[in-house]
Amino acid sequence: MAKPRVFIGSSVEGLPVAYAVQQNLLHDAESTVWDQGVFDLSSTTIESLTKMLHDSDFAIFVFSADDMLKIRKTESLSVRDNVMFEFGLFVGRLGRERVFFLLPQNEVFHLPTDLLGITGGKYETNRSDGSVQAATGPATNQIRTQMKALGVVPGRITGQSSSEGAVEKNEPRSWIQDYVEENYSAAKATLQAELSGQVGDQLTENLAWVLLCEVSEKGDGNTLKLEEMAQKHEDNAPIVLHLASLIRMAGNPKRAEVLLTAAKLKFPTDATVARALARYHSEASDDTRAIEELQRFGFEEFPDLALDLADALEREEKLVDAIWVIRRCYARHPSHKLLRYKYARLALQLNDREIALSLLATLCEENGKTSEYWGYLGNACFGLELFDSALSAYKRAIKEGAGDQSDAWVISNIANLMLRCDLPSEAREYLAKSLGLDKNSDYAHARMAEAIKAESAEVKKLAKLRAEGRRQILSAENSLSSLNGLAKFAFIEESTPQQV
Repeated sequence: MAKPRVFIGSSVEGLPVAYAVQQNLLHDAESTVWDQGVFDLSSTTIESLTKMLHDSDFAIFVFSADDMLKIRKTESLSVRDNVMFEFGLFVGRLGRERVFFLLPQNEVFHLPTDLLGITGGKYETNRSDGSVQAATGPATNQIRTQMKALGVVPGRITGQSSSEGAVEKNEPRSWIQDYVEENYSAAKATLQAELSGQVGDQLTENLAWVLLCEVSEKGDGNTLKLEEMAQKHEDNAPIVLHLASLIRMAGNPKRAEVLLTAAKLKFPTDATVARALARYHSEASDDTRAIEELQRFGFEEFPDLALDLADALEREEKLVDAIWVIRRCYARHPSHKLLRYKYARLALQLNDREIALSLLATLCEENGKTSEYWGYLGNACFGLELFDSALSAYKRAIKEGAGDQSDAWVISNIANLMLRCDLPSEAREYLAKSLGLDKNSDYAHARMAEAIKAESAEVKKLAKLRAEGRRQILSAENSLSSLNGLAKFAFIEESTPQQV
């Protein structure tokens, strides 16, 4: 009997929990965590997700406690938008009974209204032994029971038994894929067919997508119906933000700004509104207004806002201000991974290498499979002239990397390390690998020129020193010959009889 296939989704921070769930299902299912080759380099994200939708019998989503949202003085946890987006896709494809989610135990989570009333599994976050696999055991067992009861999706195994490379027929397409491929009428038809089973915000959001399909199909940019829907739901911040996003997609950014500005007045203490408006300004290349918006809100309470503000300040080349923002927020959220990572990156740029080293070393200990952490740890070690540690960190970054263009910068940094240690030929080998992954890297080309020049200089130096060696050998031989001649002369002189 074939094992069911399971997709496991999470944020980057939730990966340790996702891996633990995968391990718990080792004997019961073929489980794939989202970072294990799901997103094919040759495919778009939508294409990769669509393939996984069609190939999966179940899906499990881990909602982790890394994203924190504070409204007024109430602290709550909120799920990442991309995780919720994928969750919705799988529910639409497989049905609610085949899609599960896990929440941290004893935490109050801010969930979208579509999930209210649905009971998620719980996992412990404060076990004394630190075992994530054991913490997720009870919830995974409940999921295992449901999986055994339902089995594989009817027809999936049959559909995959056809010859390799054959195209499956009558396979329903995702409306999102149709929309991305500009097949707006098909996307609209699929959306409308799904509306009958939807309620609440999910229904409203998909009705908005239907309207966007109509606008895109006509190509006239008329977003009046979307704006009217926003007015009808003006008391619902998430819906207003969703509609503002769609209006921007329709090519009417000014009307989107009007909606966001009105939402700011309606929800003056809602961090998501402030962040959406700031991002609008940033995308419009107006970082000054984005900075003003984020500073107005009190970023130290909101890690996401602090990160956005620091990004905007960094784009304005205000690195000292950017790191000040991150430090203020970090003081209140010292365990937030993205804050620590940003803090370390800014510290490196400002040559505060000891700070960067401390932060990155801890991040690497906690998240050993994150290539970027190892790469920047290598940079911190390099700056502190800890060359052996730098090389070890760079090699670990490559090991944990994707093996594609994203690894090129680390390989180039190894080459730079070799240059610093006066090993130009080694540097050339690494740079050749780097340029094989990213042939347009100005940094790699510049280092390659430097390596060739250094190697040429060393070859010339070698030849010069070799010639000097030969000169010294000849000089020594000449000296020895002179000494031998003098010794022979002295011997003859001593052997000649002296006359009285």
